[in-house]
Amino acid sequence: DSNNNPISVSAYNKTVTRGIRVSSFLRYYLPISNSFYFVAHGEISFNRANTTNTNFNAGGPLNQEVTDENPSYTLSAAIKPVFIFFPSPKWGIEAGVGSLGYNYQRFLPNVASSSSASLSFGGFSFGLAYYFAKK
Repeated sequence: DSNNNPISVSAYNKTVTRGIRVSSFLRYYLPISNSFYFVAHGEISFNRANTTNTNFNAGGPLNQEVTDENPSYTLSAAIKPVFIFFPSPKWGIEAGVGSLGYNYQRFLPNVASSSSASLSFGGFSFGLAYYFAKK
């Protein structure tokens, strides 16, 4: 360095996120035929998390570990189209493509927050479900 300033090089960066999420969903089934259904899948969720970032700066005058914590909560809502094929009366093969969603995230203890809306055509889901009370 031509200015004789010490150079700090990050030796490592560690990020740990711990949290809990509670979700609920509601579905509206529209029969296309006896074996095929279109489903409007609505979902809301609440997420409470704490992210801890630890950096160790090696080199220069500061050989120290710096840790900061970022607690937050997130409220989310989404609507997804799902198609279901029933090869038997109780088993369904589900496939979904895309979603329309909204997220609100608030960082604690200050009042910083962010919100976003999304429209996705690229997310794909696939699943197998057993229906206990299918009519």
